[in-house]
Formats: sequence, C-alpha cells, structure tokens
Amino acid sequence: MNNLLVRFKTLAMVLSVITMLAFATDVQAQKSVRGAAIPVQDNVELNKDAKQKVSLEERAEKLTDRMAEKLELDKAQYRKTALLNKVLLEEVREVRRNKDLNKEEKITAIKNVNERHNSEMQQILNKGQYVKFLKMKAKMQQRMIERIEKRADKKGNKGVIAPSNSDAGKNRR
Repeated sequence: MNNLLVRFKTLAMVLSVITMLAFATDVQAQKSVRGAAIPVQDNVELNKDAKQKVSLEERAEKLTDRMAEKLELDKAQYRKTALLNKVLLEEVREVRRNKDLNKEEKITAIKNVNERHNSEMQQILNKGQYVKFLKMKAKMQQRMIERIEKRADKKGNKGVIAPSNSDAGKNRR
C-alpha cells in the first residue's frame, strides 16, 4: 500500500509538469501583455488536423502567452518567462527521450526540472503573481488528473494508479 501511495504521489508530480505544458494548448487569435498585442497563430488546430507535432518553440510561446494573460506579466517578465519556459520544455523533452533512465528515474528528473522552474518563476514574479501561478498549476493539475481518470474509465482502468480506500486518508491532516 505504501508503494501505491508513492506511485500516486510521483504521478501527481509528473502531472504538474504536464499541467505546465497544458497551458500551451489554449489557442486564441491574439493575446495582450499590458496593452501590447502579441499575435498568436492558430497552429494547434492546424497541426491537429494535419497530425503534425507543434514545435517546442511554438509550445513555449503559447505557454508564455497563456501565462502572460493570466498573470498580467510586464514586458521584462514576459521575456524572462519565455526563455524559462523554452528551457523547461527542452529539459522535459530530453528527460523523456533519455533511454538510459527507467520510469521512476524519469519521474524524479521531471520533478526536479519542475521544482527548478517553480523556483526560477518565483524570482521573476511578484508575490501576488506567484500565488496565482501556483493556483493555476494546481487547477490545471486537477483537470489533468480528471482527464486521465476519465480516459482510464473508458479503457477499464488499465494502467492507472489510484490510491485504495485505506491509503486515501493517510495524507490528510
């Protein structure tokens, strides 16, 4: 049961990274950063239709645009966040592609990348923005968990790690 709880916690950490990536999936024709229009192409829809992958740069830009909208970033924060998001996505991609790491090592590595990203975001954002950032991440993480559970229900719960009833109350305080 303890192993199941550990797996559930690691899944939650991986989902937090995926949450960050999920910011990049929202598409709008234009977004603004303190009044400055930033054109955003509707590449996600085009790429879904064409079954092509969106480039890392496009994903980083969409993630940054979404964060700029929600967190009301100024231009300097936008530039720093854009660079940081690109680095985040590159590091996660490298971890995922690393054939020398097993699943647990990849989860740990992604968790470390995510923690570094959070720490660096804390340096870029003011206190109010950082609180919003953490709330956004938590909300996106919850939505991701719900999507995974819904998908698992459709597939008959294959491959899903969920806490048993006896484990459910252990972490509550």
